[in-house]
Amino acid sequence: MPKFSSQFTIIGAGLFGVIMILTNLSGCGQDRPGVRFTEDSERTGDYVDLNSPEMLEQKLTHLIGLVKGESANKARRSATTLGSMGAKAAPVLDDLKVLKDHPIEEVRVAIQGAIEKIEADINKPKEGGE
Repeated sequence: MPKFSSQFTIIGAGLFGVIMILTNLSGCGQDRPGVRFTEDSERTGDYVDLNSPEMLEQKLTHLIGLVKGESANKARRSATTLGSMGAKAAPVLDDLKVLKDHPIEEVRVAIQGAIEKIEADINKPKEGGE
C-alpha cells in the first residue's frame, strides 16, 4: 500500500475517534437529553399537531394565501399540497378556480392539477357501496 494512502487512513481513523469521543461527552446517543435540553430546561410552547382536524381551517387558509402570494415557487408547492389533500381541501376549491388563470405557467399547471385532484376525490364513490 502506498505511503500517502496509509497516512490518510491513520488520519481518518484519528478524526473518527475524536468525533466519537466528543459525541459521547456531549450526551449524544445516550438516554440523556444532550446539550440542548436538561432536566431543568423549560420548553416553551405547546406541541401543535398541524395535521389535526382542528388545524385544517388554518392550514387551508395559510396554503391558499401562499398560492395567492408573490412567490411562484411557494404558490406552486402550496397548490400541489392542496391537491394532495384531496376532498379535505374542498373549502378552498372556489378560491383555486378563481386563480386558475395565474400569470405564471408552472403555477397555473399546479393549480389546475390541484383542482382536478380535489374534484376527483370529492366525486369518487364512497367505500360503503353508496
